[in-house]
Amino acid sequence: MNLFDAIFSYDPSAPAIRCGQRELTYGELRADTVRMAQAIVSLGAVRGDRVALLLHDSPEFVEAFIATCCLGAIAVPINTSLRADDQCSILHNSGAKVALIEGDMRHELLTHAPEKLHSLENVVQVDRIFGTDPLENAKPQFPEPGRDDPAFILYTSGSTGEPKGAVHTQADIFYTNQTYGREVLQVTPEDRVFSSSRLPFAYGLGNSFSFPLLNGATTILCRPKPSPDVIAKLFKDQRPTIFFGVPVIYNLLLEHHRSGMKLDCSSLRLCVSAGEALPAHLGEEWEREFGVPVLDGIGSTEMLHMFMSNHGNEVRYGSSGRLLDGYEARLVDDGDLWIRGDSAARGYWQNPEATARTFVDGWVRTGDLYRCDEDGFWFHLG
Repeated sequence: MNLFDAIFSYDPSAPAIRCGQRELTYGELRADTVRMAQAIVSLGAVRGDRVALLLHDSPEFVEAFIATCCLGAIAVPINTSLRADDQCSILHNSGAKVALIEGDMRHELLTHAPEKLHSLENVVQVDRIFGTDPLENAKPQFPEPGRDDPAFILYTSGSTGEPKGAVHTQADIFYTNQTYGREVLQVTPEDRVFSSSRLPFAYGLGNSFSFPLLNGATTILCRPKPSPDVIAKLFKDQRPTIFFGVPVIYNLLLEHHRSGMKLDCSSLRLCVSAGEALPAHLGEEWEREFGVPVLDGIGSTEMLHMFMSNHGNEVRYGSSGRLLDGYEARLVDDGDLWIRGDSAARGYWQNPEATARTFVDGWVRTGDLYRCDEDGFWFHLG
């Protein structure tokens, strides 16, 4: 099954996306995704071509991602907060043929490093025009994806050197939903999900795209930078039931709340933290203040999402929780964590040397040091 068929199997009248004052039902999102697919086809993108997405968290990002993957092309989400030269480096490395881009970024990107953009044939500014008629009868042909067909490339942060593009398939998305999504989140169509981490990141893509839309829930997207003020207003107006953040965001929100700007967390049933280890005292303070547990876990771009997590009925602050069903872990040498699971990337895009270092006999070397206690809880050591 492809993403289009899986996502649009739900009630077409149910809310799929809330973004600012705009709400799209699953039926409206389906029609807009068909229209986006037609546009991508008209730009000459064919199977295997890379389509770069330099878009804010928005319905258009979601539509373009689904359409690109399901057409057999390869989506390349790029963080809009990166410097222009870093964005150009990703465009150059991926060999993107088409780029869909926010209007306020187009001029700077195209004039910054044109020598790196020789593969680009079409750069399209995405404008947001609402209320157009759906083109239900003109759905492009979406081929059934092969298990190993590349669908999207997620670039690492580059903290250990040049950013590397982890190549993933549509099957990887379904696997993370079957593992972390079902085991830990247990998302239902009644859930409203908000992530302060953005869609171009592996963490944010799962949070704001995979888990809500593969389970008929509502994803809440936020174009502005998610500052404490922005998040507090969103909590009040949109009333999410699941919130994803990183430790620094939880700390900032607690400070915001205690400064007199009260944070309304009454709608939340679950909070999740990842990106770096959540200090035990921070999770304990959050749960004490708001009565909602924070489930710390660990994932990676190479594994697409979480492979270890605390669970709602068993939280041990200071740990990354237990290994999820569907994944294996082992400690090599002095605690170097290696992971195996079917959401692992097929390697790094056009980087065989880095691929050989990280992907070894079916295992992924995470670069993190860990220990596991007698109860099966895993603790990050650095």
